[in-house]
Formats: sequence, C-alpha cells, structure tokens
Amino acid sequence: MLANFLIPIHPEGWRFIAIFAGVTLALAWTPLFWPLFIATGWCVYFFRDPPRLTPARAGLFVAPADGLVLKVEEAVPPRELGLGEQPMMRVSTFLSVFDVHINRIPVDATVDVVAYHPGRFLSAAHETALTNLFSGRAARGIVNRLMRDVGPISGLVPEFPLATAALAPLRAKAEAQGKGDFSPLWCGQNATGCKEIPAAKLTRELAEKL
Repeated sequence: MLANFLIPIHPEGWRFIAIFAGVTLALAWTPLFWPLFIATGWCVYFFRDPPRLTPARAGLFVAPADGLVLKVEEAVPPRELGLGEQPMMRVSTFLSVFDVHINRIPVDATVDVVAYHPGRFLSAAHETALTNLFSGRAARGIVNRLMRDVGPISGLVPEFPLATAALAPLRAKAEAQGKGDFSPLWCGQNATGCKEIPAAKLTRELAEKL
C-alpha cells in the first residue's frame, strides 16, 4: 500500500534534492527554514519519475514526455541529422514546470545520430532588444537579421496578434534552411547579474540579503 504513495525519483535529481535539503538543514533554526523546506519539497516533486504504462503493440508512436502538444506539422529535419530535405512529421511538446520532466523513447527504433548545439551566454544589455516585430507587442528578444534590418520597433507592424501571421511565410522559409533570421528568439529581461556558482552558495547569498 505504501508503494501507491511513493513516487520514484529520477537518479539525476538526487544531487539537486541533496543540495536543497542540505541548505534547509543548515538554516533549520532560522526564519528561512519553512520556505526552504517547501522549496525542497518542490525539488522532489520536479524530479519525480512516475511509472507509465504504454501500449506494447508494434508500429505505435507514443508521447515522449508529459506536456501540451503545441504543433503537429511537417518540417525539414535539421541538416546535421543527414535526413535530406524531404519534410517529415514533427510534433512539438511544451513542458511547464508542473509537468514530469522525464523524456522517454517514443518509438521502437535505433539511435544512429546524436546532434548537440552548445548554447551561448548572452548579455541582455548588448545582444538583445525590445521588439514588436514578431507579435505586435513589445517583448525582449535576441537581435537577429529582421531586428537589425528593420529596427526592433516599427510602427508598420500589424497589431497583436496579427503580426505573427504576417511574418509566418518568411519565418517558415528561413527555419526550413536552419536559420533564425525571422524567428522570435525570446529571452530574459536582464542577464547582467548572472554568474555560475553552486546552488548552496547562491541560496546563502540570497538569505543574507533578506
């Protein structure tokens, strides 16, 4: 009966849970204990790995993750996969912080190619700008070709939400070629204060400022 209440935790999550729990215990006699205790519980919840029963029949395609299916469309595969220029079916799924963040194998197959694109650490003060070009309303995005050529803010842009549809043909053509020249590259408001430090140290620094 106890097994019905104990949800497995993904192995990758234990180190983060340990950090949260360690900081919580270190500050057990301070006013921060209960907020940190709740945060630790949230961390456990985030890395939950509940069992999933999937059909065993051959030829099925199952959801690789919990979430909301946003798009089911044909798209040209990324060039690095070497799959040619023929459009294939692409399913886009959005995972919120409340969804189970475990990716599973969606179909019985063999992995032949693994492609990885390293991310970039960008300064919001220099490489981003407020723009209304992509939606009709101002939001911060990474500067791309459209923002450089037209300017980030334009009075000729259709009102929200019509701007998205107006830009769709250019965006689709560029993305089919693996380019983000006409795609919205949304980003945070300010990255100037970001730094790479252990989570425990960051928590202590935030606690000292309260």
